[in-house]
Amino acid sequence: MAAREIAAPRFAPALVGAWREEPGGRLLRFEADRLIEWDAGKLKVRGLIRQSGEDLLLREEGFSRSWAAVLSGGRLRLESREKDKPFAGTFHRLDRVPAEVRLEPLPLAVGTKPSPARILEIQAEIAARFKRDQVLVKNRNTPRAEVEAMLTDNLRYFRDLLQEVGWIDAARFGAKTSVDAVILAKHTHDLPLMITVLPFAEHDLKNAEDGQTYAVLYDGLQLELGRKQLYGTQIAEDAEGPFVLPMQESREAVNRRLTRLGLPDLDEYLSFVSQFAYKGRPVQVRQDR
Repeated sequence: MAAREIAAPRFAPALVGAWREEPGGRLLRFEADRLIEWDAGKLKVRGLIRQSGEDLLLREEGFSRSWAAVLSGGRLRLESREKDKPFAGTFHRLDRVPAEVRLEPLPLAVGTKPSPARILEIQAEIAARFKRDQVLVKNRNTPRAEVEAMLTDNLRYFRDLLQEVGWIDAARFGAKTSVDAVILAKHTHDLPLMITVLPFAEHDLKNAEDGQTYAVLYDGLQLELGRKQLYGTQIAEDAEGPFVLPMQESREAVNRRLTRLGLPDLDEYLSFVSQFAYKGRPVQVRQDR
């Protein structure tokens, strides 16, 4: 007998569509199984775990969050029930989906051939930006405003560069420059940029035998898109200790994927993370809902 497929959760049809806050400028877009929020230029995506009447259970960066969505008189009242994640607002439905909540890849140039001098210039710029990124991000005393300013400038740089030369691929710019550019893009946490970069990163990083960077990029992006991770690279900590954020597949399936990338299995990786980041405390793999 074939295994019975479990239907994917879907928002109630009355919620699906675009909404604008009143008063305020926040925008929402309910798709079939995820909620996209735009607030002051920042995008956040929450995946649907389940809906029961007005009660929503959403996945936000790997964590389950309780929400309430109340429709009344053509208005939507949306509230988070998590004390550490306050959110409340009243929204009215829009006739069309604004560009701000269309989560799509960025426009990029295709087939361009930069001059050797321009390639050297870009390689040097990426190297300098990567060095600065590592210094600021790894120094816990760096003011947050300085880090944010750097990330904003890197995002602007990449958006402009995409339209000039396309992505910084290994074939034209070399493996090191390509890997450094992927890491810089990931640190911006800009979803359109990361979605644009992912297929190029998959090609270049696997060819460069840098599967770990690709797995971290892929998993981090999936969690930010309200989904589960595929390789088990993303770890969090709560009162019960460090744990692996939700995985899409079983431990055995994850290990097979890691092997295909030439990476250590999950147990070996978690043992390393335990020693390196958590002073030997074991990293748990918990049952996900």
